[in-house]
Amino acid sequence: MIESVKGMKDYYPTDWSEVRFVRDTWLTLGRSYGYEEFEGPALESMELYIGKTNQEIINEQTFLALDKNGNELIMRPELTPTLARMVAQREYELSMPLKWQSFGRFFRYEKPQRGRSRAFFQWNIDLIGIDSIYADIEMLQLVVESMRRLGLTPREVQIKINNREALQKALVENMKVEVSQVPNVLRVLDRMDKLGLERTIETLSNTGLSVGQTDMLLALLDRDDCIYDPWFEELFTIADQIGLLDYLVIDPRISRGFDYYTGIVFESWARTGLRRALGGGGRYDNLTRTVGGRRVLPGLGFAVGDVPVIELLRETGKPAGEDTAARVLVTVFAESLAVDSFMLASKLRDAGIPTSVYNGPGDKLKKQLKYADRREMRYALILGPEEKRSGTVVVKDLDAITQSSVALDAVVEAISGRFIKAEKTT
Repeated sequence: MIESVKGMKDYYPTDWSEVRFVRDTWLTLGRSYGYEEFEGPALESMELYIGKTNQEIINEQTFLALDKNGNELIMRPELTPTLARMVAQREYELSMPLKWQSFGRFFRYEKPQRGRSRAFFQWNIDLIGIDSIYADIEMLQLVVESMRRLGLTPREVQIKINNREALQKALVENMKVEVSQVPNVLRVLDRMDKLGLERTIETLSNTGLSVGQTDMLLALLDRDDCIYDPWFEELFTIADQIGLLDYLVIDPRISRGFDYYTGIVFESWARTGLRRALGGGGRYDNLTRTVGGRRVLPGLGFAVGDVPVIELLRETGKPAGEDTAARVLVTVFAESLAVDSFMLASKLRDAGIPTSVYNGPGDKLKKQLKYADRREMRYALILGPEEKRSGTVVVKDLDAITQSSVALDAVVEAISGRFIKAEKTT
């Protein structure tokens, strides 16, 4: 038996309904804040990513391809470089500020594990053209609200915040770290959870930090308040006023491994047994210039993945999708009545009732009813010769194990009423 490529997930209907659920929740939220949808290509030039993203992604986690001319292409591991390229291409045509969002598929050659897959869907939301703490606040508001709308509380999700600029300032001015060392130090901090304390200290030493500098850095990371820049106080004061504070915490270890971040950086983390990042983002004020743009355009955004979030929803018992399968089956009593069955089903669909028609008219009615039962359908409708003559249809309630004869011109109203009654009962 041929199986799917390792780490690439198959989405059966129930799985796909979960993806649709988070997608629709997030895109609806973005639209309510005025964010327009856009999309970019799944394949990009490797040149677009070199020096503009996480080096671990480039070196270890990319899926590569060659076109017929031998040019190296990358299956997109993230969207921010594509966004920057698109904005830079039309930087004098686009009306700023831009509020854009996207939901698409991405690829990283990572070790498949719980909450992580090599192919995944991701919601990206970005604000370009505003250099203000209130833009930072709106982005945090979107992150928090994206969790709230899924029913995830501060007990289950925490948003960890830092400021790359403030951290770099502390490293250079307070700890006397050389400017050239800072990017490597930040990459180590980004991997602290994976490395553990002992390997973190060893790796920091390899970046050129002295024992004293390492001790000072670890002391900063252990502070309870972690307020080492006035910017944090202003941010958290505003966040408190608009009801975000329960989700937020300052964590100077959050540096994000992407080279383009310049200011606020943040990650949303599961606080349950999952204990992993759900998504993250931050400010990237120079990125459009690095891909050929002429203007310095302030920007910030974040991305959140479907795989860890759906895993968290399952773990916490939250609704992670909706049943979109048909709950009404119109049987086909005989081939001579197939058209009548199709017309009846169309009438129900036009009324907004998901309805399936049994497409094997030669099969016995008993087999058709068994099919409806296996698919957990609520109602089966039977339109036989006698019903056609009398202008009626038999409605079988497969849950209550009852049936009744309903006038054909009243069947939509009857089925609609039964659905409403069943919904109220549950």
